[in-house]
Amino acid sequence: MEQTLTMEGDKKRQVILYSGNQRIVETSGEVQNIYPNTHNVLNVSVRTFERDYKKVRINCVDANTKELIKSWLMLVESEEPKVTQSHDVKLILDRGINREIDFENKLNKEAIFEFASTRPDLCRPIQSHVRVGPRMIKRIEFFFPPKRVKGKDDCLIFINDEEYNFYECFRFKLSYIA
Repeated sequence: MEQTLTMEGDKKRQVILYSGNQRIVETSGEVQNIYPNTHNVLNVSVRTFERDYKKVRINCVDANTKELIKSWLMLVESEEPKVTQSHDVKLILDRGINREIDFENKLNKEAIFEFASTRPDLCRPIQSHVRVGPRMIKRIEFFFPPKRVKGKDDCLIFINDEEYNFYECFRFKLSYIA
């Protein structure tokens, strides 16, 4: 989800934002212009994968002099994700596999959806961004890397469109057998 930071510029300069936890608060890493005597808008993207409360420091650094210009402490509080689909996946030890799952665009317009995994070491989408037509179903391919230990694991896949009008959460219940 896009969040906005503002800062008043003291002089014209180029800055870069850095996050203390890029997994939760993502910065683009791109150079941005700051203008004097105006409130400058800087965007960051916030993403959480579990019920949690985190403090994340965001630093604004002059791109040329490397001087720290401003710092924010962002408090991120998130709720337990609401699982919309659950899939049982049986996996054989030491074998990675690809598996396809149907995904439906429930919007009345074409959209690009982002797929993000809580545990990319257990399951990850082959494509992180997928374009799907209005009210269409598309098969999305996921990769399940090999694992050496028997047992069970869970992995959540968060899905949202780029405008944050749509949200889903798939749970993969993974069983590893010999």
